[in-house]
Amino acid sequence: MLATVKMSSKGQIVIPKDIRKKYGYEDRLTEFVITENEDGSLNLRKVPTRFDWEKVLKDTPVEVVRFNEDGTIDKNSSPNFYDWMVNG
Repeated sequence: MLATVKMSSKGQIVIPKDIRKKYGYEDRLTEFVITENEDGSLNLRKVPTRFDWEKVLKDTPVEVVRFNEDGTIDKNSSPNFYDWMVNG
């Protein structure tokens, strides 16, 4: 999706409604980070919210994770976590 926008005299730009809707950007709740590339172009990235992290972490196994003396995971006492770490 491509859009051309203009910057206001206050330095503000508007993200078009169809793009906001497609990506679920909510008014006044969505924050962005702007970074500059070496060539002077800019990147606009959404700052993850609590809800974004909940989606990422929803499949993370919840169990007590035991480590061996050498710092490795004890796969017998933490099988779900071990499988998640190894197989993603």
